[in-house]
Amino acid sequence: MMSCSRQPGFTLIELLVAVALFGAMVVGLSAFYGMVFGDQYRKFADLAVANGTTSVRRAFDSAVGSATYIQAPLVGNVGNYLTVWTNLDTDGATALVTGVTPQFSHLCCTPDVRCTTIYLYQGTGSANVPSACGANPASGVTRMLLVGGSGFSDTSLAFNRLEPNLVQMTSGITLTDTRMLEHSAFVETQAVVSANDQN
Repeated sequence: MMSCSRQPGFTLIELLVAVALFGAMVVGLSAFYGMVFGDQYRKFADLAVANGTTSVRRAFDSAVGSATYIQAPLVGNVGNYLTVWTNLDTDGATALVTGVTPQFSHLCCTPDVRCTTIYLYQGTGSANVPSACGANPASGVTRMLLVGGSGFSDTSLAFNRLEPNLVQMTSGITLTDTRMLEHSAFVETQAVVSANDQN
């Protein structure tokens, strides 16, 4: 009679059990990493939206806080851009302090369907106020991107000039991440221009 000698190795059942355990471990780790990185991405997207609303509000507060004349929008109107001047009298033509050049701040939203980008222009000379938001600035004018870029959608910006010296701003910012989840923030504020008797 012949004796069977066992050769070292694994049986088919042992291999199937090992593959099943490895597969369960991979699924568990991928779920864990997905949860950790998904949470981090959500926090990053929420922070980007919050920083956007903060930038818009600070630009508005700074521009209107130092303004002496509101050029646009007109009293009783609502618009998606705001143009204010420092050191300009209420007639819109005379410098309050002789020898000091009036300066403008122009907050606007790009005219695309969803208003995905908000800019702040600052400079001197009425001819240098941009006619289209997003346009390259004239010489001596700075353009600052406040909100916009990849993923930003349905951004809104509105200025309501309730009274000659009172402007209200509302802005909503939405960021759609790569998982098609939306992250949104909203800001509403108002400010009074220091000059009196504006038309």
